[in-house]
Amino acid sequence: MHVRVSVPLAFLVLCAGCFNPDDDPSAMATDTEGSTGVASTETSPTGSPTSTTTGTTVDSLTSTTEDPTGITATDTDSGSTTTGSESGDVSSSTGDPLPIECGDGVPAPGEVCFDDAAVLNAGDIGYSPRVGEVNGDGNVDLLYLYGDQIVVRLGGGDGTFGPELADETVFCDQMELADVDSDDVLDHVCTSNFDTTLSVSLGNGAGSFSLQATPTTVGASPVNLAAGALNGDDNADVVTIHGTESGLIRALVSQGNGLFMISDTVSTGGLPGADVALGDFTGDGFNDIVFTVVSGNEQVRIAVNDGTGEFGQSLTVSTTTDGAFGVAAGDFNDDGDDDVAVANGDEILTLVATGTASFESAVSLETPDGALAVRTDVVDVTNDDIPDVIAVYSNQAIVSIFPSNGDGTFGDRVDINVGAPSDSLSSGDVNDDGIPDIVVGSTSDELITVLVSTP
Repeated sequence: MHVRVSVPLAFLVLCAGCFNPDDDPSAMATDTEGSTGVASTETSPTGSPTSTTTGTTVDSLTSTTEDPTGITATDTDSGSTTTGSESGDVSSSTGDPLPIECGDGVPAPGEVCFDDAAVLNAGDIGYSPRVGEVNGDGNVDLLYLYGDQIVVRLGGGDGTFGPELADETVFCDQMELADVDSDDVLDHVCTSNFDTTLSVSLGNGAGSFSLQATPTTVGASPVNLAAGALNGDDNADVVTIHGTESGLIRALVSQGNGLFMISDTVSTGGLPGADVALGDFTGDGFNDIVFTVVSGNEQVRIAVNDGTGEFGQSLTVSTTTDGAFGVAAGDFNDDGDDDVAVANGDEILTLVATGTASFESAVSLETPDGALAVRTDVVDVTNDDIPDVIAVYSNQAIVSIFPSNGDGTFGDRVDINVGAPSDSLSSGDVNDDGIPDIVVGSTSDELITVLVSTP
């Protein structure tokens, strides 16, 4: 299906200095989400794709420029301009929004449609933005790491967020939100590339967190983590991947009280780890691990869960030479088995699972010219109950959406200009319409962009 989109971009700039945490050198280092494992070589994967899906940039916006009065975005399709001006902690769009054109002008399932993009100033350095409902009002909130603190911005239920609320002190640069103690309240787990521990802060249901006194030692240089069920109980568990030359993954099973126990250690094959995600690749109902490693020939590997949070030897499922880094899992073809998307330099690789801990040959999705893909996500942003693939780039201020056809193939790529090149990507329903929205972080430009999908 050909998707035609003209995406408006009205910028909303929120308060940059509502609080000033003390600067700490160990907490203000470069965000590891975008700093390792992206090579610039341009060679194809060694596996031969069974087919190749290429994308076409559709009505993409021009790059944004900043003037003394605000941030201006121009729609190349209509030539119109939307201008926003800084106004402190304002929670509504400024300027006149550009019209959305989705096919016949009416958003429909399967079409890529987004409303105004809100660009939030994340202070000096804002790490790892995530969204989730943390204060019990039913609205999805925005959290990120800033200096040595967890920052909470409460959601208004319409895609806007309130002022920065500084919460628990913690030194981390990667985080996830998950319920680790089965109280139906999201908690905060995080790691730092410069530390050796998993920090856990339990949510109180009112938007605040309590840092647990006993962190779990996971080993040197945890560069990323993922959270989800590993052993069938009601507590979310955690997996960390490490960037040291020895290479390892820790599987951490929650004890239900803010404490974790290392249930297994998975070898990365002696190579530094890059990214990790969870998905069921064998159809047994338990999350397995998929991860990327870097050094020489970049690899995509999986480790199969035995149902207790223990894993066998990791298996290579794809070898690339183009810079495999970000990885995500989801069911592209509705067969019950999770598939994989990998940010691989100048392409996105998709791997369709067979249900037996193996995958079909990798298929390449074409990215914008010259772009270096660094993060990918698998989520249904087109409201057709089929997960789509999302990608962001370390050198271009673009979010790409590859709408799924439901059979493991994808429609025309749609590019949306955002505030800055990106080093983190997540999703969640920030406007309570039942459709996931996209949250993009840029540590170098100190911005968080929220793209709200429309039903």
